[in-house]
Amino acid sequence: MTSSGDAFSRQALVRHRGEQNTADCRRSTPAVHPRPQTGQTAWSPRCIAATRRRACSSTLHRLDLHLSEQNTAVGDFVADSGTPHSRQYRRADPPDVTSPIVEPYRPPDQRSQTLTQYAGPPGDGPGKDGPAATLGLAAALGEQLLTALPSAVLGRLQDQLDSGELLALAPLPQVQQDTFNDVVASLKDCPDYQAPAIRRHFVPLLTSTVRFLANRTNRGRDKHTKKTAYLFAPAPGETLPHEVELQEDLHDFLDAAGFDVQMEAIDRSGGRADIVVRLPGFDIVIECKREKRKASREDLKSYLGQTIAYQATGVTLGMLAVLDLTPKPHWLANIRDNMWTEHIQAPAPEQRDRWAVVVRVPGNRQSPSGM
Repeated sequence: MTSSGDAFSRQALVRHRGEQNTADCRRSTPAVHPRPQTGQTAWSPRCIAATRRRACSSTLHRLDLHLSEQNTAVGDFVADSGTPHSRQYRRADPPDVTSPIVEPYRPPDQRSQTLTQYAGPPGDGPGKDGPAATLGLAAALGEQLLTALPSAVLGRLQDQLDSGELLALAPLPQVQQDTFNDVVASLKDCPDYQAPAIRRHFVPLLTSTVRFLANRTNRGRDKHTKKTAYLFAPAPGETLPHEVELQEDLHDFLDAAGFDVQMEAIDRSGGRADIVVRLPGFDIVIECKREKRKASREDLKSYLGQTIAYQATGVTLGMLAVLDLTPKPHWLANIRDNMWTEHIQAPAPEQRDRWAVVVRVPGNRQSPSGM
């Protein structure tokens, strides 16, 4: 009885020491039972130690396999060198880019190198200020497109951007844009028009006048009101309209477009102007006339004397609006043929030349079905 009790005590002591060693290795200590429970096997200390050694050896082996890759990944992140981790996405090296790169707009002190390559030296490049002047144009069109354009075209586009022409022309149909461009091309020698402060504000007036001409040329007789009845042939017994009807119609059109306009303005070069458009820093005088017999370009030059006479104290730029009341048995002229620019030479070398934009509004007309 005594010998069996001693054997049982020694077995319990061995089991307790094994569990204590397990607890020292940061494992939870199971409850100590005098004998294994159902489904459990009694582990000897030697078996437990061998199992632990195998587990530790396997763990250290896995760490050794990944240690070099982990160090490489950290070095690549810090020093931008080495091979990326085996599970990281591997990117190909970027190609050697030699073609021009499209860059966003930058201020002049951060101007693009690509832009300066084709813009040329200051004073010779597009625009008046060389490369810096084309930065706004590059922002509008993109540098990749600009590289394919000759310098003359770039200069013209830059001028249009500076003066607001690009934005003003954008909503206009193609034929109206052509009409505008023809007029502007004839103003290339006008110093006042080329001045940015004047051109910037004259361009919207010019585009509005083109729209007025197109709108009144399209106006149909069956839908017209009394206000636009002057555009059509009078009924039997009625007389032809006077220029005041064109004057009022053009005045109201420009007023609705947001311009500061005045009719019959006094004290204009010693006389009274039909329409005065007040723009920032200067005024534009519009002279209104009617013509019943001959309305060719050459014939209408007789009205230019009075038109440019109002330019004595202002810019050398004005407008002449003529209501064409000549018979029209055929189709109406295209609007590109009804708006142009006249350059009037000064009578003395010491005086300035003058310019006038002429708008010929077709009146006394029939509907297309009546031709």
